[in-house]
Amino acid sequence: MWEKMRKLIDGTEASELNEPISLIVKTKCPSKYLLLDLETDETYRGTDNNQPGSHWTKIDNSFMNEFKKLNPKPAATAVNVREILDAVDALLKL
Repeated sequence: MWEKMRKLIDGTEASELNEPISLIVKTKCPSKYLLLDLETDETYRGTDNNQPGSHWTKIDNSFMNEFKKLNPKPAATAVNVREILDAVDALLKL
């Protein structure tokens, strides 16, 4: 099933499948989701565009760097989701 490994930005590796798969998120609020590519460090935010291939919009990498400065705690220990969303909204207005 696994053909090769990909090196991620943190130095770990992820197995690559032989065939692509779809990752599906069903939601009424797509803009609350961020997608981080751990290989390329590219970040995307969910959109309400329902056209195939348009569900995610790329966010400038400086966005995540600023986000990490505002919230240096690992996501698993963040105080609460509202603080994270507020930080995201503030960064998007820059």
